[in-house]
Amino acid sequence: QRASQAALENGVTLEQILERVASRREAWGLPVVLMTYVNPIVAYGVERFCRRAQEAGVGGVLMSDLPPEETPELWNALAEHDIETAVLTAPTTKSSRLPVLASAATGFLYCVSRTGVTGKGKDYAGNLGDQIRGLRECSDTPVVVGFGIRSAEDAVRVRKTWAPDGVVLGARLIEILEGEGGVSELHGFLAGIRHALDTADAGNA
Repeated sequence: QRASQAALENGVTLEQILERVASRREAWGLPVVLMTYVNPIVAYGVERFCRRAQEAGVGGVLMSDLPPEETPELWNALAEHDIETAVLTAPTTKSSRLPVLASAATGFLYCVSRTGVTGKGKDYAGNLGDQIRGLRECSDTPVVVGFGIRSAEDAVRVRKTWAPDGVVLGARLIEILEGEGGVSELHGFLAGIRHALDTADAGNA
């Protein structure tokens, strides 16, 4: 929410974001996934957005408020422009709903680890393991876990306990960027996360 508010206060537009991706995509050397609400895309124009995103080198899009059954023209346009889709599942998602969500995800499935606000709390949903297993039973799409992961210890715990294909950190990164250490501290923090996960995986090999 703070990131969105800062973007609004500074007049950041979707066009500026796409231009930024286009100018830095090669230097970053990593796939770029845009996490957004559906309204900015619709306001920008579905076909225009998909075309520009493809040109900019966007690899995937996660629309946190758009169920697979809604706005089919957007889902179809993303596929036509070779932009992968990421889909959220929540602890409250019924098991019968998982195949529907899994079928809409071509990039990865983002399994929200608990209810509440991102970046707060430490308790993970009791059904998290069942949900990950349910998703894997109906799809080969990678499953990642996010919400409540704030440290290398958290990331390793999630990896060892539920064996997702990836972990997602968001709120903690914003907090670091807002602090005195800024980007330099953020680089060190992420390197520590990567090292901890690699070490944990090597220990399990």
